[in-house]
Amino acid sequence: MFFLFSKLFFFLTKPLNWILLGATRATLVNNQWKRKKAITFVLLTALFFTNPLCFNIVAKWWEPTLIPLQSIQTHDIAIVLGGFTRSGLHRVDDRYTASAANPRITVAMELYRLGKVKKILVSSGDGAVFRRTPEPEADEVKAFLVRTGIPEEDIIIENASRNTRDNAVFTKALVDEKFPRSKCLLITSGSHMPRSIACFEKAGLSCTAFPADNKAERITNEPRTWLSPDPQYLEFWQFLIKEWIGYAVYKMFGYA
Repeated sequence: MFFLFSKLFFFLTKPLNWILLGATRATLVNNQWKRKKAITFVLLTALFFTNPLCFNIVAKWWEPTLIPLQSIQTHDIAIVLGGFTRSGLHRVDDRYTASAANPRITVAMELYRLGKVKKILVSSGDGAVFRRTPEPEADEVKAFLVRTGIPEEDIIIENASRNTRDNAVFTKALVDEKFPRSKCLLITSGSHMPRSIACFEKAGLSCTAFPADNKAERITNEPRTWLSPDPQYLEFWQFLIKEWIGYAVYKMFGYA
């Protein structure tokens, strides 16, 4: 029930949906004053959530600082949290299609090639609410990693998790059983890291946090970085808001 509720609640975290609901209200109401209020809400919401400066200030506060690859000490296992596969696309079996969170796996591959991690553990099952994917994401990613030349014995999969809490609990059990006393590196997106590291600490698995990427950009004198509206920030905001709500809910339930 918690899983279903969390996925459906994601609908309410999208600023674009707030704008559409406001526009719908402005269209349907007969009262002129209420219509003006709805139109004002739509305009202000759209301006705020497409403004680069507003997002970058907040994201810089929330996202942890990125760490240079070379500065990381050698770890036994790089734990990579899933959610970077576009599973709904039509594709052939030998073609891997990643989402915007793709840096999670590419950073893990870089660290492995640099000798900074000895094994890659992909933690991801099927996060779909109603449909079922052909195979868990971790299995698909493992096949991709093998095709890129990473030895199969250096790839570990945890393919039963459906959310971040599952990632932590199931990975902790797997590491304790098969790789006890391993030094672990946790890799996920910057905005997802605060909730993720809190879940892993709560589960009892100590990890070094290594954010794969951040959405916050440098704020410069160029109008593009502080004035010009950009629709991509609507998507950036929805993931940031989702993480805030998710972190608060996980704290409330004792998951983080």
